[in-house]
Amino acid sequence: ERNNTKYVFSDPLITVTEMLVTLPENTKKWQHVSNIEGKNVGTVLGYYYHNADTFKRVDFPSEKELIEALVRKRVDVAIIGDSPT
Repeated sequence: ERNNTKYVFSDPLITVTEMLVTLPENTKKWQHVSNIEGKNVGTVLGYYYHNADTFKRVDFPSEKELIEALVRKRVDVAIIGDSPT
């Protein structure tokens, strides 16, 4: 929506690094961010993710529940930020 004239965008106030997180047995499958394209990816409801239109969000209410979903194998991969908001 950056091209939409209804919005004004500023420079980022905080720099956040997003990381793909998975179980040890799946690490080779998720080595590159391009591997999430078109796939189900665990995310936190209400959080903004860069290029979210390239993958299918599977939203969870909190990061704790997102990690639990990984452990319970409800999702194979999740996105976690280094400075969650």
